[in-house]
Amino acid sequence: MHHGSPQGAKRLEAKDRMLRDEVTPRGNDDVMGGIPVLLGGDLCQTLPVIPGSTPADELNAGLKSSHLWTQVQQIELTTNVRAPLHGDGAQIFANQLLDLGNGRPPFDASPCTVKLPVALCNLVDSLTDLVAEVFVDIRQNYTSYDWLRERVLLAHRNDSVQYMNDSLLETLRGDATTYMSIDTVTNVDDAVCYPTEFLNPKKSQACRPTYYL
Repeated sequence: MHHGSPQGAKRLEAKDRMLRDEVTPRGNDDVMGGIPVLLGGDLCQTLPVIPGSTPADELNAGLKSSHLWTQVQQIELTTNVRAPLHGDGAQIFANQLLDLGNGRPPFDASPCTVKLPVALCNLVDSLTDLVAEVFVDIRQNYTSYDWLRERVLLAHRNDSVQYMNDSLLETLRGDATTYMSIDTVTNVDDAVCYPTEFLNPKKSQACRPTYYL
């Protein structure tokens, strides 16, 4: 069970109740029915993603918020086996990521930001600069599959992804064509249950109208 699942704490507690019920005839009311349960994961990773939630909701959904967490025996892995195979640079990068996850980099409480080490990444001033930095000369190279598969941009917000996608598409040559999916019901009687406003919302969770292909 991974701590990043949207209902990690509740799933753990449900598993506990289920195992206790299974061993009730034997009179065992221990945590998890006395059965050893192995949990694996990295608590420095992204918190559970819950659409429309607040930061407090995401924290409460994690395994550490469960009342069972105090019963967990923690075993930590402290050696990065892969990093030494790729030289000193990989080990330094691994240590910087570990420090970041443990909250060791300098923290500025006023704008609520974390100051990253200069060697950890390349900083840009805007999303536009980021797109231009990664996809250099895209107008000349966008037809090359080898060139494209060596580049990727990740973002933590869907509207940022949509902005970067639109920015890249606008730089390409040729006329833009938008293909629309079917936005009508096949049965006329269903039109009351599924009006046009339902079939054509302005934006979905992917920040693109759902009737765009």
